[in-house]
Amino acid sequence: MSKIHDWNPDEGDALQGDICLFRVPDEIHISLDEEIFPKDNRLILAEGEVTGHHHAIWLRGPVMFRDDGSGSGVSMSETRDMIKKATGKQKTGTAKLYRDRIAVNSLFKCGELTTINLAIGFLIVKDGPVVLYHDEHDAIRIPPGRYYVGRQQEWDASEARKIAD
Repeated sequence: MSKIHDWNPDEGDALQGDICLFRVPDEIHISLDEEIFPKDNRLILAEGEVTGHHHAIWLRGPVMFRDDGSGSGVSMSETRDMIKKATGKQKTGTAKLYRDRIAVNSLFKCGELTTINLAIGFLIVKDGPVVLYHDEHDAIRIPPGRYYVGRQQEWDASEARKIAD
């Protein structure tokens, strides 16, 4: 298992490969009308374009199933121990992801975003921390709060392009 880093949103953005998270200001309304639902026990923030690995939050523990759906060989007690190590608790918080173009536009208008084209959605974490995993990056423990989730871009000479992970 990769290292797990605690993220303090007051100290800056959280970056994991091609994904960026930051705390949404309180004055920005996030609509809960268009939820992006979990798949196979994971809330997938972004699917890997190059490697096929996902940036995802496991909803019932980090390694209960492989991508092909088969069991991981990890017992329930071992899974509970991994959750406790990852979150500092026996149980993780809850995480939901929503699309909201109006909130994205509001972030752009107030200068929090330089483009609206990289937005994925808004992550709402409640009742305790959750952990964002990816096979090729260290995991990030995300505290309760409201977060923008988007792709990162990189600049090549004078051209911006989306980072592919």
